[in-house]
Amino acid sequence: MRFESHLEVAKALPTWKDKTVIDVTNAYRVSPEELGGEPSSRAIAQRLRAQDW
Repeated sequence: MRFESHLEVAKALPTWKDKTVIDVTNAYRVSPEELGGEPSSRAIAQRLRAQDW
């Protein structure tokens, strides 16, 4: 799954609180700035924690 797709997948649930997330994204060609200097799985986890979709 492309890294950019995680935003659409995140909308599948109204909240991700108390959920286990397994990152299956491919962050190939994603800039380090977009990831905030973190591994893609950490960037996704932080984004899911910060939002209630």
